[in-house]
Amino acid sequence: MNLGTNELIKQKYKTSEETLKFMEQYIVDGRIPYRNEYLKEKQDFLSSLNGNYKDLSKLKKFFTYVDLINSNIEDFIVCQKGCAFCCKIPVQISELEVKYIERNTKYKRQDIKDINVNEYCPFLDKTKGICSIYEFRPLVCRTFFTFDNPSYCEEGKKKHIISSLDTNPDIAGLYALLLDNTNCMPYQKDIRNYFSNNLIKEK
Repeated sequence: MNLGTNELIKQKYKTSEETLKFMEQYIVDGRIPYRNEYLKEKQDFLSSLNGNYKDLSKLKKFFTYVDLINSNIEDFIVCQKGCAFCCKIPVQISELEVKYIERNTKYKRQDIKDINVNEYCPFLDKTKGICSIYEFRPLVCRTFFTFDNPSYCEEGKKKHIISSLDTNPDIAGLYALLLDNTNCMPYQKDIRNYFSNNLIKEK
């Protein structure tokens, strides 16, 4: 596995200290402020909670909004295809997301009790360093980015500059509304509890 080959992105690699200094001019209250041009998509999602939409359609609208919001920070992100060291992080997943993966990828859930959350995600294609269900990946994955040098992700020792669901209270709050609306319990297990390297495909 490599760190990706996009030279334009590689030019953005910095130390954590350099990254903090660079981002200071953009950070407000500890976060990079989001632009407001996606208010329509946000309202579209919120309206779906009160409309005649199926649960997975509501989740899809939410993910559409999240992906647009993420575009606000794409100038700072150094993540790129081929770099998958972060695919070892724990990925807490809700029942709604399990159903979303099953519905859209044809992979069927399993009941796996003994897992190692430091193992690579079962959906990672290690040969190519890409997510095999990228379009339908969970919220934890959609909100995890690094801003300094992805080699720190590989090392797993040096503290570096990242964004995650924990640093996105607005997104986390909207998702809590969605789970409450769809009567789904929040993050119950890791994705590895539902899916394994020996993926069971629906025939």
